[in-house]
Amino acid sequence: MTTWREDFLAMTRNRVFCMAWLVLGMTYLVGYMFILDPAEHTISMIGLEHPWLFRLWGLVAAILAVLNSLYMMRRYEYKNRFCTAGLLVGCVSIALSVNIPTTDDWGWQLVAHWGTAIVFGISVMIPAGLFLLMAARKRKSRRALVTLILAVPTSMAMLTWLIIDKGGIAQAVMMAISAGALFLLNYTNVYKDCLPTPVASAPLQSQKQMK
Repeated sequence: MTTWREDFLAMTRNRVFCMAWLVLGMTYLVGYMFILDPAEHTISMIGLEHPWLFRLWGLVAAILAVLNSLYMMRRYEYKNRFCTAGLLVGCVSIALSVNIPTTDDWGWQLVAHWGTAIVFGISVMIPAGLFLLMAARKRKSRRALVTLILAVPTSMAMLTWLIIDKGGIAQAVMMAISAGALFLLNYTNVYKDCLPTPVASAPLQSQKQMK
């Protein structure tokens, strides 16, 4: 009989399962944003009127990020404790954020909600970010370098826009960047120059599972 840990690790190696979570999960995350006008309402503002849908949003976002980040790390044979720690911190942060309603009044509640939300957004991007940085430096991947040059400033600009404007469009752009990067890394050959050199003695079946 397998343990829950073995079952979970098996799911993170399943290409179809992880891709389904990415596609269906993003469908829900984006659809949720259109319950109200995303130009005038953030994800958190919608959560004030639909708290349980907001909690489901946080759960889906966390599972989507964890599954696809772990799949990416296995596909590219990338190990980094900071990535695992980032995913753990992200899960804790979003669990806190969706249970601390946002407010228009400046105070500990507003700081706690948005602080944990921002920590979640940054934490779940750590695995892909650190991998692309490593690939650009050690595996000499130009595509990884270009991705970082484009994605990092754009994400920072969107975060600034979100803080100033408090609208959902900036959040949608940041989600698109994160999901798009994971999709290209995991399910296309755009970053094939980042793949590790196959070991000659490695079983053919194990090599196919990671492609």
